[in-house]
Formats: sequence, structure tokens, C-alpha cells
Amino acid sequence: MSNICSYQLQKYRNAGSFVLPVDPNDKETWGDSEHRLAYVSETTVIFKDIVQVRDDQWWKALSAGYVTQWAAMHPQKIDALFYAHSVDEVKALAPLLERFRSTAGKKAYIAISGGSFCPCEDAATALNWPKVVCEERRFRIFDLAVGAQSDISDSEVPVMQAVYSSMKGLIKIHNPSVVITVNDIDPNVKKALKMATETNVNGTTMVLLPRPSISKVLWMADLRSTALPSKDASSLSALEIMIYIVEPFFLWI
Repeated sequence: MSNICSYQLQKYRNAGSFVLPVDPNDKETWGDSEHRLAYVSETTVIFKDIVQVRDDQWWKALSAGYVTQWAAMHPQKIDALFYAHSVDEVKALAPLLERFRSTAGKKAYIAISGGSFCPCEDAATALNWPKVVCEERRFRIFDLAVGAQSDISDSEVPVMQAVYSSMKGLIKIHNPSVVITVNDIDPNVKKALKMATETNVNGTTMVLLPRPSISKVLWMADLRSTALPSKDASSLSALEIMIYIVEPFFLWI
């Protein structure tokens, strides 16, 4: 229960959770240091499904941008984080994502809205990935389950909040050089992505690509990571300038 409360506080109020200090000379203050609660027969044998449910919930929270203490202390660094709000957007971004993932030394993941907007299994099929990737506990595809928010309210606010909070967490954990999506994505989602990107103090650039030009900018995966983001928020990055210059040509042919 405490983990769930911590996740909700961080996601919706940007509030951190802290463990009370312990006495290094008094083991009684150390808590369950031997993980007895996780391994006693009541949970692993009689109620073994509880452990599976617990682990699934932990992974879902982590995949949706929950910044654990370990993640905060050991930030990762990737080249690109893609975002798709629909299966069609997954299909549009697929060639560039595949180019990043097949380029030596490059690391790229994709986050999807999930739920009714973009079911993970359909996204995996669009990427020619096995559907089992939606169940694997490895960084590859992040199902944010944003689509579930649309069933709660007709307002765009819950969806925008869910995209913002989840992407903010994922960006903080993985520190992508760029966040890539299509330029005709839903305006509210675009705003949420922009706000989430701007929260990263380590510098992450948001790149909006016209769909017709995506297959023409596969060379992005060949750029050095340091060449991708803009170092000066008031100026365009080298990548943005190159896309700006060549985009009209791509759209023309």
C-alpha cells in the first residue's frame, strides 16, 4: 500500500517519499532487510499469486514513469525516446525507431499511450515485434495505459495529465537526447510532451517529424548523441535546422 501511495503522490503531486533514518547499531530499526515478507510460505506458496501481482504492479509503475530511489540515484542515458499516441503513429515512426535500434552503440525505446488509444499488442505487431514484448520486464516498449483515462472522463485533462506525468518520469529516468513524435499528433498530447521534455534539466530536445519525411531522415540515427539536442533553448539544434532545410524537399518529391 505504501508503494502505491508513493507512486500516486509522485505522479500527480510531484511529491517525493522518504524512508525514515535507521540506527546502524539496532537491527530492529532496519525493517525487512532479509525480505522475509516476500519469501514466507504465506505469500510464495499458499498465496503465490500475490507475489506475481505485486511484481506486475511494480513493473507497470516503473514502465509508466515512476522514479524509484534507485533510478534517481542511477540515471540512465539513451539516444531517443519515441512517443506514439495511436497505432498509425507507431507505424509512421517504425522505420526510424528500427534504424536507431539497429545502429551500433545507439539505444532507443518507444512509449505508447496504451489502452483504447493504442493497445500494446497492436503496437508490437506494427513494429514487427512479438507480442510477448508487452509482458517482458525489460526496457523496450512502455505502455502508459493512458487510454484507460478516456473511460473515466470525456475531458482531455486526465489524458493530458497522464501523458505529462508518465513521460516526465520516463525522461527523468532515461535522459533521452531527443523525444521524437509526429508533428500532427493531438495538440493536447503535444503540449503535454513539450512540458514533460522541458522538465529535464539535463537537456532533452523534442523533435516533431512530418510523417512523409520520416523515412527520409533515417540518418538521424547516425548522428552523435551530443549533436541531437540543442544546447541553447533560444536556438534551433543542428538536427532541427537540418530537418527544417530538407523537409520541404522531402514533401515535394
